[in-house]
Amino acid sequence: MIQPYLRDNNHELQGWGVNPNWAKNDNRPVKSPRYEMLMDFLELSKAKNDSFFHDYPDYGFFICGSQVQLDVSKTSYLRVLNAFNQIEGPKAVLLANSEFWGSDWDLALSRDVFWENSMRGVFEENTGVFPKVFENEDDYFSYLSETAIFTATRGEVTYYFELIRAKDYLNKPAIQAWSIHGKEVSIQPSEDDFKTHRSYQFQDLTTRGTVEFRSVCTQPFSATFAPAALHLGLLVNLETLESILKGTSLFEVLTMIILEFVACFRKRKSQRLILN
Repeated sequence: MIQPYLRDNNHELQGWGVNPNWAKNDNRPVKSPRYEMLMDFLELSKAKNDSFFHDYPDYGFFICGSQVQLDVSKTSYLRVLNAFNQIEGPKAVLLANSEFWGSDWDLALSRDVFWENSMRGVFEENTGVFPKVFENEDDYFSYLSETAIFTATRGEVTYYFELIRAKDYLNKPAIQAWSIHGKEVSIQPSEDDFKTHRSYQFQDLTTRGTVEFRSVCTQPFSATFAPAALHLGLLVNLETLESILKGTSLFEVLTMIILEFVACFRKRKSQRLILN
């Protein structure tokens, strides 16, 4: 029903992880303080003069993911994080759907690069895969302490500031921050600021008692629910998944190469070689 209406207005729903018409898209945030703040925060990269950053801080308005949250328990969440982290490489082959149309990026999965080479990815602990297996809860939360906080709300106003590691945040006497209207202020850190703190790893433990799986691109309409079905099926069969991972060398977690492992599977060339 909605497609004819959209087409009359030069729009159409499509199943892609990157809008094919991103260059023509109106890449402005919706009128929400949260999203307006994010846009201003991401644009801080323009002043950095650093080759680490790509040139598209407005990427959040033309990429699209298929995210799913599944319930976990206090006894299972760490197993879930560890197991699903190990299959990010194969998932990149099976579900990559974000070619960056009109660019020279040789990637079938460009969404990762948009996230990781933006202000969100300045600290590598803040995005992407985990570089190791977590041995226990303390190990995991120690890792999370390295993630970045960059926003706080005072009254009705949402502010953003340069990235600060979570472990260092409360030790700051004051922080230079900006509102979405460009007003510069000095704010004092508060424990309450962590209520809205989140990192952007592919697997994210939420305050709702779920693990959010965030790495998958929006899929073609015929496979819209495939990512949700895949994650749910693997979660229900977690013990079997763990057994497969333990006994299959392809999925061995090697701390020093897991990031390169995933990056390899993002490329269009790698997809063609494997799928053929």
